[in-house]
Amino acid sequence: MNYTSNYDLSHDELIKSQAILRKIHDKTKQGIDNGKGPFYAELYDEHFNFVLGASNSVVETQCALNHAEMK
Repeated sequence: MNYTSNYDLSHDELIKSQAILRKIHDKTKQGIDNGKGPFYAELYDEHFNFVLGASNSVVETQCALNHAEMK
């Protein structure tokens, strides 16, 4: 998998970012398998600490307001 960043990453930042993206891909697949929409979003602070995550539930609830990034 290729990654693109808006700025140069240190090796440590690249490794942490890749791990986060792999986790998000896994969570997205789990959501789809459980009837959620095909999107999952996570927020991290500037130190790569997880803050929160949410799946898109538009499909499940039939409500366009339930996008993952809006929760």
